[in-house]
Amino acid sequence: QNIEEDYGMFVWPCSVILAEYVWQQRPRFSRSRVVELGAGTSLPGLVAAKVGAHVTLTDIAHNTEVLDNIQQICSLNNANCTVLGLTWGDWDEPVFDLHPDIILGADVLYDSAMVTT
Repeated sequence: QNIEEDYGMFVWPCSVILAEYVWQQRPRFSRSRVVELGAGTSLPGLVAAKVGAHVTLTDIAHNTEVLDNIQQICSLNNANCTVLGLTWGDWDEPVFDLHPDIILGADVLYDSAMVTT
């Protein structure tokens, strides 16, 4: 499914389901280090933070609108999350410092138009 550029500003159906799973499995997530890939509106990661996980929310590095939105969502929900620009295929130093116990990804999409050769 291709719906323009603003993938990260839409609550995808699978993120709701994944957020429900995180809630149902909250003892497993409590005190875990969680990274959400392609977080967008960050619903699963936000739920993980609310149940006590140490959460890093990631989305494509050059999309500052989405990253700023993630920061605002965390602030509005009093969630202490780290927000990190992470572009698939770019192996920057912060990626190697994450050491997650759990990696979340819901409706993580690949857009071939983003590939540079």
